[in-house]
Amino acid sequence: MGAMDDSNPFLIQPSDNPGLSLVTHPLSDENYNSWKKAIKMALLGKNKFGFVDGSILEPPLEHSSHALWQQNDNIVAS
Repeated sequence: MGAMDDSNPFLIQPSDNPGLSLVTHPLSDENYNSWKKAIKMALLGKNKFGFVDGSILEPPLEHSSHALWQQNDNIVAS
């Protein structure tokens, strides 16, 4: 069995699920800057920030990794 490649942004860990709260404080009118910093750090730590900033581009529909891209994008968006 080979080692998992943690640098692959399409890798989904057991902790990557829509019900997971990545930051302890929800976004509000008063805390945007601290929330933005916390969510960015959380997504960078999970190698998923590229789905937010657009650096991980959506592959064409017929590409073999499209379903994985869509799954990760949906997890990040949730």
